[in-house]
Amino acid sequence: MVVEKGSLLLRWTTLVVVVLHTAFSLLSPLLQLPGDEVITNRYDNAFVPASYAFWIWPVIYAAFIAYAVIQLLPAQREVEIFDELDRPLIAALILATGWIIAFRTDQLALSVAVIVAVLGCALVMYARATAFIETGKPTRIRAPFSLFLGWITLTTIANVALALTKHGLLTHDVEGPWAAGMTIAATGIVATLALRVRDPILPAAIAWGSFAVFLEEYRAMPLVAASALTATIVCAATAIGLGVARGRRHLAER
Repeated sequence: MVVEKGSLLLRWTTLVVVVLHTAFSLLSPLLQLPGDEVITNRYDNAFVPASYAFWIWPVIYAAFIAYAVIQLLPAQREVEIFDELDRPLIAALILATGWIIAFRTDQLALSVAVIVAVLGCALVMYARATAFIETGKPTRIRAPFSLFLGWITLTTIANVALALTKHGLLTHDVEGPWAAGMTIAATGIVATLALRVRDPILPAAIAWGSFAVFLEEYRAMPLVAASALTATIVCAATAIGLGVARGRRHLAER
């Protein structure tokens, strides 16, 4: 089967966009824009993660680079799922570049609109990768999108909370219950979805971020910290349980 030129161009474009976005994100401090942590801590917001949480980004970037390289290998040229994933991935990373600029220039209302669009792209990629896996294909193709969706879910909650706080729409007496409610709701949805599609990586990403929120807020916002700790326990238990079950299935298949 001959690979169409359009498909090959799309795959090369994916690699270029992934590399450029990663480079921009890592080098953006050279633009002398405030970092994510600076903007996050600028407002008295109830949903703030500890600084270590942001180290998940290099892991996500590495996963996307690995994906972009693999989908260009000759042995993968005829695997059509890559073409279905590449378009929303390109869109997500272009939008994410815009989000970095909007967020770090303190245009929080705009950044919310952009991050919601990124979340939409993440959901599309996750759904397509999951549908591909359910035909009996290897689960590893979904890993980058699981990480991305998990982290973008928490980023969206934090971004919305920050924007509402900045514009006075989320007062101090309301922001705690709001953040706690959103955390519990997201945890329930993610845990249910992860169990449904047997994905340990998605809840692991949520557990990573939720524990960071717990560490940051356990003194100032006990209610938010309690919800974050609950999310951590539920998602970590889900991830571990699914990981163990997957390992047993692999051993049984040998």
